[in-house]
Amino acid sequence: MATRETKLKLLYLMKILLEQTDEDHVLSTIELINELKRYGISAERKSIYDDIEALNEFGMDIINKRTQPSGFYVAGREFELPELKLLVDAVQASKFITENKTNELIKKLENLTSKFEARQNGEFYIVSPWALTWDDENYYMIAYDSAVKSVKYYRVDKMINTEMTKERRAGRKEFARFDLAAFAKKTFGMYGGEERSLKLRFGNELIGVVIDRFGKGILIHMDDADHFIAHPAVNVSRQFFGWISSLGDRAEILGPDDVVEMYVEWLKSLLKCYHMK
Repeated sequence: MATRETKLKLLYLMKILLEQTDEDHVLSTIELINELKRYGISAERKSIYDDIEALNEFGMDIINKRTQPSGFYVAGREFELPELKLLVDAVQASKFITENKTNELIKKLENLTSKFEARQNGEFYIVSPWALTWDDENYYMIAYDSAVKSVKYYRVDKMINTEMTKERRAGRKEFARFDLAAFAKKTFGMYGGEERSLKLRFGNELIGVVIDRFGKGILIHMDDADHFIAHPAVNVSRQFFGWISSLGDRAEILGPDDVVEMYVEWLKSLLKCYHMK
């Protein structure tokens, strides 16, 4: 093997181990050889052992797990997973960092751990994609999750390490009756929630806002000289409550009663932030 390829092999091996292994995810010697092939690097079993020994001497903490499933994994890292989560939360909460810079920093923090630990609870999401939609300047993938038998949506720009599986796509019956336009009208910020038929009261000056939000097909009738009643289907969520509250005292939830109670409790939770009852 040429000297240059030998040096690259060591670097790619380090990259593979850092990104693809942790205590719960090991790679065998054969798997490491196959991963190196993806980078155009050939390797023999003995050279893998020699390289891992060299990486350990360099300061990495690579463990050879003897029990099944056996293989190698990176045990010690610069930051523990809870520390990285704390850093990600701090970056996301910062008001002086732009959205682009925030995403860039989070991407760098994710690279400090394995791709498995970087995910929520270290899990992969296995879903069947069916559509794309645009909401609030972001693309979302609409997909069917067989595990929980429901429709899910994911921001496309937040996806990493996506792979196509050999399984057949599920959810055909569900999406045969799925109305993407209607879904967009009743969903706020692409956040889920139980779909409910609501009774809402608005000031007449908001008729354009309501039609833009729920569509021309929404049932509307006059309440008094200054107000009208609307009956939209809505996925009830905190984002919906935020939209209603943004319209001030010119928008009111009249029913159902349990949704009114949920809205009141949501408003109370906001007041608690300011130590008000």
